[in-house]
Amino acid sequence: MHRLVNTDAVAYKTFAYTAIEYLKTREKQPVDIAFFKDSITKYLPKIGKTPENDTILFDIHIILGNTNKRRGLMKSALLHYIKAENYAIKAKDIERIIKIKGNIALIYQDINELNEAIYKMKQKDSILEENKERLGAKYLIHKNKTSLNIGAIYATLYKSDTGKYNYADSSMYYYNSVLNNNKYKENSYNLGRVYYSLGTLYSLKKDYTKGNLFLEKSLKIFEENKLQSHLYKGYYNIGVNYYMVNDFKNAKNSFLEALNIKNDTLLDYNYINIHNFLAKIYSNEKKSDSAAYYLNVFLNAYNRISERERQEFKDIYKIDKEVDFNKKINTLNTNISKKSYYYNIAVISLIISLILIIFLVVKNKNEKKKAKKRLEELLIKVSKKEKDFSTISMNTIKIRTEK
Repeated sequence: MHRLVNTDAVAYKTFAYTAIEYLKTREKQPVDIAFFKDSITKYLPKIGKTPENDTILFDIHIILGNTNKRRGLMKSALLHYIKAENYAIKAKDIERIIKIKGNIALIYQDINELNEAIYKMKQKDSILEENKERLGAKYLIHKNKTSLNIGAIYATLYKSDTGKYNYADSSMYYYNSVLNNNKYKENSYNLGRVYYSLGTLYSLKKDYTKGNLFLEKSLKIFEENKLQSHLYKGYYNIGVNYYMVNDFKNAKNSFLEALNIKNDTLLDYNYINIHNFLAKIYSNEKKSDSAAYYLNVFLNAYNRISERERQEFKDIYKIDKEVDFNKKINTLNTNISKKSYYYNIAVISLIISLILIIFLVVKNKNEKKKAKKRLEELLIKVSKKEKDFSTISMNTIKIRTEK
């Protein structure tokens, strides 16, 4: 790309600047945003709006959209994706049209415009069916990915309103359409994604046992492929399901496993909520010290996020908006203080008892020594008197007959 920047062809020069900015952003390298913005703004308008340039203009705008999406600038990303879609349609490039409609749908999903997301995904699905023969082997790849995405959008709609069972049924339909495709099973990673998606859907339907059945299947595949982020999410969801059926032991083990997997320092809502769950579990087990530890970690993490994110966190995890976490901390600390007080009393009582026992044992031992000594002295004295008595002649003893 650096070599391409030096070309005189303005379209490729613009593409190079766009690609370098994206690659640096993707690899989390330092980016001079102002420089790239100025360069792209300078050269992009100079590209001729001719049919020959439609495809490269598509590529430039889709990359600009990807860069903005990675930076969290969803509306800017959407504008570039829509421009890319127009160039793909002008070029009548079916594969590019399919690709960009999927990208647009995902942006709508990210900004919670779910009906628009469904609409774009179904447009993509229709184009796939119309061009099935033309796409050949690529059809199946696009078809399964599209079905998985549509299933995910319906699952999100169902999550926001669990009374709409038709959303759950639609989601299940699309997930199973992927699962029933034998060729798709050759890709174990994608199969893991399907199992994971079905697991989370059953969890939303409150069928926690079946949810964990699919989630555990997905974990085996993610473990084989060493997909740490997927394992982290999987163990979190399994832990929640166990918690919901009051299996606190397995819930605790799953949450701790998720924490062992997480090796970055980035805060996410699952990480925060794991500590909330563990605090509740340890509190239920009457382990106040552990409960206080996890509640403190939860509170510290919770306080580090913005007010908007806190509200979002409470909405996502259905946490009572009026919960006073500081009050919970104080209650636990009070319980710990009481526990510590009684523990100290017990220890002091035990020490006093031991001292008293030692004193009595020593005193008893000393008294035994004294008694033994006195006994020995008496025996010696008695023995001496008996000896003196035996030396007296019986003839010298005069006792009256009556005596």
